[in-house]
Amino acid sequence: MLHKERLLEQWHGGLGVCIGELLSNGTVERFGISVYSPEKALEALAIDEITIIQIPSNVIDRRFEDAGVFQEANRRRKRIYVRSVFLQGLLLISPEDLSSRMAFAVPALEAFQSFADSAGVSRHQLALAYVRDAYSEAKIIFGAETPEQVHANMESWQTPLSKDIVKQIQVSFKDIDSKVLNPVLW
Repeated sequence: MLHKERLLEQWHGGLGVCIGELLSNGTVERFGISVYSPEKALEALAIDEITIIQIPSNVIDRRFEDAGVFQEANRRRKRIYVRSVFLQGLLLISPEDLSSRMAFAVPALEAFQSFADSAGVSRHQLALAYVRDAYSEAKIIFGAETPEQVHANMESWQTPLSKDIVKQIQVSFKDIDSKVLNPVLW
């Protein structure tokens, strides 16, 4: 898997030929790329040799949904892997615990906390249950540093979420500032 989306620019300059050879001679079974923008995801989906696209997406960052990336992947029979389901851990931090340099994220976190409270679930449960239900065809990647975190993730994964809550989330979290959604800008 390529981990730099800018390498797509080299696809027609020789990279695609090299990857094509690796795929055709059986050295590589599947090939993918990790991207940061819906535009690059759609560009990668249009390349036959790329069969796996890894994207950041979560309960408040649904740019890839809105751009039709999941539908296009299904149409082309390609796999989507979703990373950053906790937005680099930001979704699990209480708004009052944020450092002053992250104050720009407080409104989004307060809205997310309020939504979780009204749904009767924790932020952790809501974050995982949303990606599980909204991206049912995708593979979900989440990290853990301890066995306890793995256990907590698996418990939260099992949290039932009504289709109404999924739809409400999709309406409620539409215009989140890109500064909140992009950890590079933190």
